[in-house]
Amino acid sequence: MNNVGDTILIDDVQTKSRFLRSTFNNEWKLLMDSNPSNWTILEVESDDIAKATNRFTTRATRLNAYDYTNGYEFRAVRRSPNALFLGRKS
Repeated sequence: MNNVGDTILIDDVQTKSRFLRSTFNNEWKLLMDSNPSNWTILEVESDDIAKATNRFTTRATRLNAYDYTNGYEFRAVRRSPNALFLGRKS
């Protein structure tokens, strides 16, 4: 349990950030570069679409703010029965 005044390690946050950067450079960027100006589906989830849409929205907001994704745009949409994570090269 965490209490006020406790210290914690935040390596897990760095790991998530590195994972996103790696995924962007190794997978998503290639997909978006081959379809400039068009929204490309980068991930699909159908288990719990409300939860997935929230997670994708958070990820899109974060990625839209990072310097290394300059020139790329991200968005989350819900198309029943799926939640979609989209990206495009502007």
